[in-house]
Amino acid sequence: NSEAHTILEAAINAAELNETLDTGGPFTLFAPSDDAFAALPDGTVDALLNDIPELTEILLHHVVNGTAMSTDLNDGDVIETLNGTNVTVTIDGMTYMIDMATVTSANIEASNGVVHVVDMVLLPPPSIMDIVANSEAHTILEAAINAAELNETLDTGGPFTLFAPSDDAFAALPDGTVDDLLAALPQLTEVLLHHVVAGTAMAEDLNDGDVLTTLNNDNLTVSVDGMTCMIDMATVTAANLEADNGVVHVIDMVLIPADPSSINEFNTTDIYMYSLNLLGEKVDRNTKGEVVVDIYTNGKTVKRLNLNK
Repeated sequence: NSEAHTILEAAINAAELNETLDTGGPFTLFAPSDDAFAALPDGTVDALLNDIPELTEILLHHVVNGTAMSTDLNDGDVIETLNGTNVTVTIDGMTYMIDMATVTSANIEASNGVVHVVDMVLLPPPSIMDIVANSEAHTILEAAINAAELNETLDTGGPFTLFAPSDDAFAALPDGTVDDLLAALPQLTEVLLHHVVAGTAMAEDLNDGDVLTTLNNDNLTVSVDGMTCMIDMATVTAANLEADNGVVHVIDMVLIPADPSSINEFNTTDIYMYSLNLLGEKVDRNTKGEVVVDIYTNGKTVKRLNLNK
């Protein structure tokens, strides 16, 4: 009966949730207005109406079991929705927010619950795989994950922490390395699993000297220096991309497993990649008077000191 919720009504009917919201419950519905739907990118509403499973997930993300009046909500409350995701309550004076949406009209009582009008469509958090797939800077990582058939695991499994090398990180590998890995799935899988840790490790959970065990039973060492966080020799360039099944941290280097065969059984030749100083910074391999570590494609590392000034 609301003139401001015609799109929400059409979506509920399309997803065949109308009977549930008419006779089931009790429920709390956070109801986006037509203006909230109109604020979505062009074509989004039509696309959702043609993708009923996705539409249903989004709608269920707006519904909570039980009757939660505004007076029952507390700042910081985390509420589980009907699709198993969470929304967070923020209260500042008389302003109530559900995630990033403001409650513009509260406590519209119904025979089977309550409706709170919100000014934004609540979107469920993406999966780890969604984050990778939607990133323009991770096209190679996405292709690798799909090739190794780890996409479903990173979409629905977990929770996991993924250290995600950017396209630039893969491009820094020697010519042909990416193509060779894509053609050798066991080795590719080992490399990818070396970037994944069980559990959700936010940046603030990482401490200098921590040793993390990866899904290929190898180790990664955390180094924290001020605001800089490194995983082995890779620097975290974007942290805490939250997913519904963990978290993603973007890194600027492909992590190398300790077992050279897990990287490149097809390459037993020592091919030089780059050199690092003790701060983890890339340096010229001919750097004088400084300890440097040379990194090779097969996992070999050589620490050396050139005393010539």
